[in-house]
Amino acid sequence: MAGLIPKVIRQAIVDTLGSAGISRPLALYPYKPITGEPTEYPCVIVSHANGANYATTFGDKGIAEMPLRVEIRALSADGSSGEMVLDDLMAAGTGADSSIYDALDADRTLGNKVATYTVVNIEQPEERPMRDGTSTYWRGAFVLSIKQPRS
Repeated sequence: MAGLIPKVIRQAIVDTLGSAGISRPLALYPYKPITGEPTEYPCVIVSHANGANYATTFGDKGIAEMPLRVEIRALSADGSSGEMVLDDLMAAGTGADSSIYDALDADRTLGNKVATYTVVNIEQPEERPMRDGTSTYWRGAFVLSIKQPRS
C-alpha cells in the first residue's frame, strides 16, 4: 500500500495488537471513544501526534511520514495499582506476552499496511483524573513514526 491513510493505519495498529496474544485483557480503540472516556480498562487509544512530514525525499516520489500516538491507560482500581498494570503493558524488549511494545515490534509493517515505523518517543506515565472526578487512571504512550512511500 502506498501513501498514508490514517484510518487504515489506526486500524492496523489495533488489529496487530488484537492478534498478538497479549496475555492481559485489553480494550482497543482506533479512535478516542465518543463519550470521551473508554468504557473498558486497561485500554489502548490510537491518536495523531505532532510532526507529520508528507514530503521526505527518498526514492522516486519520496517517503511520507506521520506520527501516531499509542496511548495505554489503566485504572487505578484494576485489582493492583494502575501504575503496575501500565508498567507491565509498557515493558519493552522483554519478550513478555503482556508487552504492547513487543507486540508491535514483532510486525513492523503492521500487517503490510505500512513500509515500516520507528518508536520516536515514550511518554512518561502519569496519573490523571477521570472526567467524572470519582477515580483516576494511569496513562503512558508510545509515539510511532509511520513511514510510507508516496504514490
